Amino acid sequence: MLFLYRIILNLTVFLPNKIIICLLVTISFEGYSQNVIQGTIKDETGKIVNNINLILYPRTGENILGYGGVDERGRFTIKYPNVATDSIRLEIIGLAYERKILFLVSKSYQLVNVQVKTAVNTLPEIIIKDERPITKKSDTINYNIKSFANKNDRVIIDVIKNLPGIKVTESGQILYQNKAINKFYVEGQDLLEGRYNLTTNNLPVNAVDAVQILENHQPVRMLEGIEETDRAALNIKLNANARMKLIGNVNAGLGLSPFLRNNNVALLKFNQNMQYINAVKNNNVGVNLDKELNDLNLNLNTILSGGITQNLVNIIKAPTPPVNTERYTFNNNTLASSNQIFPLSKLFTLKYNIAYENDKLINNSDAITQVYLPSDTIVINENQTGYNTYHKLISRLGIEANTQKIFFKDIFNFQRIWSSEYNYISSNAVNQKLSNPFINLYNDFSSVIKIKNNLLGVNSYISYSDLPQYLNVTPGQYKKLLNNDQEYDGLLQKIQSRTFFLNNSVSFGKKINKLYVNNKLGVLANLQHLNNNLDLFTGDVIFSPTGSFQNDIERNQLKLYNETALTYRMKKASIVTILNISPTHLSNNDRGIKQSENEIFFNYSIRSKYDINQFFTNSLNITVQRDATYMSNASFVLQNYRSLVSYEIPLYKTWDKSINYSLNYKNIVTAMFANLGISFSRKNSNILMKSKFDQDLITQTAIVQDNPSDKLNFSGNVNKYYLSIKTGIDIGVNYAFTKFKEIQQGAINNFLNKTSKLTVRINTQPNKWLVLNHSLEFTRYKNTSKQNGNYIEYDPVHFFNQNCNLKASLFNDYTAKLNLEHYYNDAKYLKPVNYFFADFGIQKTLKKQKIDLSATLSNIFNVKNYTSYSYTNNYLLNSNYTLRGRTLLFKADFQF
Repeated sequence: MLFLYRIILNLTVFLPNKIIICLLVTISFEGYSQNVIQGTIKDETGKIVNNINLILYPRTGENILGYGGVDERGRFTIKYPNVATDSIRLEIIGLAYERKILFLVSKSYQLVNVQVKTAVNTLPEIIIKDERPITKKSDTINYNIKSFANKNDRVIIDVIKNLPGIKVTESGQILYQNKAINKFYVEGQDLLEGRYNLTTNNLPVNAVDAVQILENHQPVRMLEGIEETDRAALNIKLNANARMKLIGNVNAGLGLSPFLRNNNVALLKFNQNMQYINAVKNNNVGVNLDKELNDLNLNLNTILSGGITQNLVNIIKAPTPPVNTERYTFNNNTLASSNQIFPLSKLFTLKYNIAYENDKLINNSDAITQVYLPSDTIVINENQTGYNTYHKLISRLGIEANTQKIFFKDIFNFQRIWSSEYNYISSNAVNQKLSNPFINLYNDFSSVIKIKNNLLGVNSYISYSDLPQYLNVTPGQYKKLLNNDQEYDGLLQKIQSRTFFLNNSVSFGKKINKLYVNNKLGVLANLQHLNNNLDLFTGDVIFSPTGSFQNDIERNQLKLYNETALTYRMKKASIVTILNISPTHLSNNDRGIKQSENEIFFNYSIRSKYDINQFFTNSLNITVQRDATYMSNASFVLQNYRSLVSYEIPLYKTWDKSINYSLNYKNIVTAMFANLGISFSRKNSNILMKSKFDQDLITQTAIVQDNPSDKLNFSGNVNKYYLSIKTGIDIGVNYAFTKFKEIQQGAINNFLNKTSKLTVRINTQPNKWLVLNHSLEFTRYKNTSKQNGNYIEYDPVHFFNQNCNLKASLFNDYTAKLNLEHYYNDAKYLKPVNYFFADFGIQKTLKKQKIDLSATLSNIFNVKNYTSYSYTNNYLLNSNYTLRGRTLLFKADFQF
């Protein structure tokens, strides 16, 4: 009650008397007024004053005894009950007058005439903060960080993982409503162009005020409200202090068994004119720093041009185990990165990103591969020891202007990778050595110009990539096929792919009422030179194998295309139709043997979205895509020590048809998000793979044959946050079905693979001193094949893993951290395996110095090996991995 009175009193100098009196009456106590004060109020000139309010109190205290206003003649009357005190206090308040206080004697009636002085009163500054956890304005959702963070969160990714409606994948990619974000901003600027792990892993939580989701975000401001998008962007809003100063993280860690280190320095600054992130990191505790350089928003042109490193040849290794990567990664990883954006003028900004990384990895694993063939079962044993030396250099320079009146963007990117691997398989005494460097550079230019009410767009993407790779295998394999059944020491496979790619286009757009028409005319060229050569050697003598194992291929694709997009927007719905017509010339020239073909492709897609109400939105996408490419290599390539592959085929043609439906629910008041999705696709091609096994050696070729394959996927997710108990619950289900065929040992094998998955995640803070995160995942793989008319049901494989992370605040700023992990894996006729891991840490926080001192004991149970079962078609893999044993790490973390 007293609080309400105080609010009204602060307003008395601004509101009319009648309103103040009404407000006070509505909240006043019950009582009978026995005493009366009457009088008049005038200013220092004797002029009657009537815009005055009077409040009566006891001499000391804030309980209101009575109140009143002044009529048009300057008169007032205040009635108040009998009080225990003999003295009372009368306060006179007015907007244009000085506050006046009179001390009076309490009696049944008295007459008081008051004189006030004129003055100018200003309202003290009032800052109103919206403390609601989630708010929405237009297409922007604001998450108040204070509502979701706990005092043990250090960097912003710790909080983003717990925001309702948002998910973070293992790679660090951020999803909103099950779709990857298309931009990651800090204060509205995109510094890292898709490599935003560097920000999320280093930006301190205490520097952030809010995380914003920008729904249906169009990155080009000139196209806002014109070109539709169904993806969101994420923007980080910093607090006032963080925008004014240098912020960062400094971490130093040393440990035992073996000697361990984990050291990071990250300096960040974000202000109106400039942003930068500079970081230097080094560790040998299993943390993969390469994730911070991954582009999580790859451009389609980068994928088409071969701008992603790939292995034309490879080393056979056991598949990645389904456990925390830090438990099985033996590394020595260093990363240095510098990123900055600053203005060149009022319109243009310049940004650069440069990073260098090196790593040395050691891996030890055993694998037993069982291949179930129509008439036989092949068993391959491989006990492997290996190491990998890896270096990466990435640099990017960009200029951008992005306003409602102009869009201009040009990015030059250079990437160089040096990588070499060595692997020894002791079970069959095979040595594998691989050198797989990679060079890629590209220039990506785009611009939109407004001409009256029309939009003219210009886009140009030009790239060059080079993959020279070398595989050395000893002793010699395939002696019957390659060397007339004579022994020899080893093989050396050389292969190099060089690709020049360009995709240039001009577009013209015009808005006609609710319809936007955009027509794009472009040219795409993909010119590739592939040459490979297989040599045998004995001692220092190098000689050629029996038969032809060389290719020297020129592959060219030239495509002219005209793409017309129609976007029709209504209040609650939108429809986008795209028709692409592309005459295409393809050629393949292998040592004088020429192939060429001309095709015209008609591809189209339809995307529709309808907002059912403020909570539900659904969308339907239909796509039909036809394409063709030459991928022929008549001579075999040694892909790995036990696999020879050739594609002596004509033009490879594909026809993809897909349909996707999604239903999304969003209620920010109850902090509940949900989505349901179903998709089906059918791919038809004219090429079928043919595999022939000779014990553990495989020969793969491609033949011309109709080859349909189907994919069905169903997914559902519910995410709910209970603010009153600071608890978030996320439940997801997924079912995937794939159907395809392959020829093995001369017989057609039809495969039917089914995957079912359930995930549950709970994060809760039941009180100020306890934080609990628990997640579990259950996955079931079921494979079936049809061979010679007979169905073969392979044993299902089940994975179940759960993780429980507990943080408890103790006395004197100490925090105890306990992490528990459980992994279960089984196959019907194999022994089920259970693994339990535990990590415990104690942390002391020095608040004034902003330093955390911690000691962490990892893998308390000292588990040193992990066994996993998994299926790939009719391959059952039984893998065993060497893990890190028990370790102790001391660490000091400083944030500023």
